[in-house]
Amino acid sequence: MATLLKGPFLVIVDGLDECEDHQDVWSFIDDLLDFFKRNPFVPLRFLITSRVEQHIHNHLKSNQVDLKNLVDHCSRNDINAFMSNCFAIEKLQNPVINAYIQEHGDWPTKADKGKLVDHIGGSFIFASALFKYTVDPTNDRLTPMGRLPHTLNMNPGPDTLYVQTLSRLFWLLGSLNFLALGLSK
Repeated sequence: MATLLKGPFLVIVDGLDECEDHQDVWSFIDDLLDFFKRNPFVPLRFLITSRVEQHIHNHLKSNQVDLKNLVDHCSRNDINAFMSNCFAIEKLQNPVINAYIQEHGDWPTKADKGKLVDHIGGSFIFASALFKYTVDPTNDRLTPMGRLPHTLNMNPGPDTLYVQTLSRLFWLLGSLNFLALGLSK
């Protein structure tokens, strides 16, 4: 039993930015800071992960908190390797891309992949989402090669990507609804 009390123990709170009630988030942070101010020797540490949201960031400004931007800890090489692997796998599976490569040479070009990696910054979730947006079939009737320039021009934030993804979903739902109406007659 004595070994259980040695600590310190780590509690991870992931996605604090996803909580809808800002007041509850503020209360949680304030209560946590207050607890550790009154009990500095409790062998417990909290690791809170969150996108940089102003309402969270402002409450975490304290000498008790060590704020780190994880984007600064992810190298461009890591994102480049991830994207290279994703594209390599897609090239093996996608006949449209294969046909393009047969006629025009490698895709994406080294320059375009470099722009994409720069555009992504250090976010693996954004890299994954942009890759899927680029290669997954959609209602826009564009090939991945035609969609890549749009991807490079997207605002590098989640809102633009969500709008693009939701517009694809609404098109799909509208198509299914249309098909259902046709089948019910």
